[in-house]
Formats: sequence, structure tokens, C-alpha cells
Amino acid sequence: MGGDSSGLDAAAAALKRMGVKYSSEFMCDNSKHSKNILSNVYEPKRFFDGIMDRDEEALPDVDLYIWTPPCQDVSPAGQKQGVDGPRNMGTRMKQSMKYIK
Repeated sequence: MGGDSSGLDAAAAALKRMGVKYSSEFMCDNSKHSKNILSNVYEPKRFFDGIMDRDEEALPDVDLYIWTPPCQDVSPAGQKQGVDGPRNMGTRMKQSMKYIK
């Protein structure tokens, strides 16, 4: 399993709760608080501070890849500025697609 913009990683929590065995190959989040929790609870083999700060070619292949983009730019509770908003969701989406390819 690998993931970007992991936050508190609800997907990993669900897998763990269901008793599904998995290996956390990599996670990514720029929040130091998320990094601390994710590193201690899920023990990813690699942790990246940002999706733009890594080489997709160097990442391992995983059976399950989860990208949970920051929603503030498209959320009614946020600025509603869309994929070109201040959190660069469009750019991050393109970066995650590089990994998927």
C-alpha cells in the first residue's frame, strides 16, 4: 500500500480494523503532526513530506495506491477556487497520476 496526502490515513485504519494484512510502502503528508502519527501507527517504509518532493520512478509498485487530495479548494467550506486554488490540487493530481502510470 502507498498513499499521498495521507492525513490520518482512514484507508490504512480501515484495513487494520478489518484485519487485512498489508505493508505500508510509502506515505506522504506535509503536516508534521500527521507524519508523527502515521510514522508511529502505520510504520511506513518511506515517508515523504510532499508529493512534489519525490521521484515517482523510485517508488515501489503497490497493489493499493490511495490519494486523498486536500479538499479545501473545492469544498463548500473552503474557498471554492477549484483545482487551480492556493493548495495546487490540480498540480498535485497530475503528480499522483505520474505514479499511477
